[in-house]
Amino acid sequence: MYAYVFDSNIEVDPFGLSGTLTIYSDSPKGDPIGHAFISITENGKTEYIGQWPDPGFSGKGDIAKITFSDMQGGLDMNDISHLDSAALISRSYDIDDAQMSNLRKYIDDFKSGNGDGKGYNLRNRQCASFAYGASQAAGIKEMKMPWYKKNILFGVTPSNLSKKIKSLNEANVCK
Repeated sequence: MYAYVFDSNIEVDPFGLSGTLTIYSDSPKGDPIGHAFISITENGKTEYIGQWPDPGFSGKGDIAKITFSDMQGGLDMNDISHLDSAALISRSYDIDDAQMSNLRKYIDDFKSGNGDGKGYNLRNRQCASFAYGASQAAGIKEMKMPWYKKNILFGVTPSNLSKKIKSLNEANVCK
């Protein structure tokens, strides 16, 4: 049996609810890049995790560099830089122990894979691909995007992740 707690910020469900995964995407109009990240809430504590180039963008030549090669990348385990954005959209999922375990393994694997030439790049190791991959590692089937919904050059982007989240949110609105 499963039960929901009265206050998910301070209580846990001992019958199987392990935590909450939230996928965020910030893709303001006119901004082709944007940002995507996740949050995980367990035992009343929330951590925000996002993928960034390390040490960051200098602005001069970085777009070309990360499009055709790799930059050093890193996971920001306190990625709150976009929480106040007016364009931020999100979707949350309650996940069980098995899903949480798969998600934590994905995060650890992603973190360890940031070295050895597998850092940040726009083709397949950027913020939106990390956030989307987290949803898939946790087994969130409704977040699955068919190949033709992804960007031909860059795979999952903050823009198409935002569109996916928006369509799911709109589909679940009571009319």
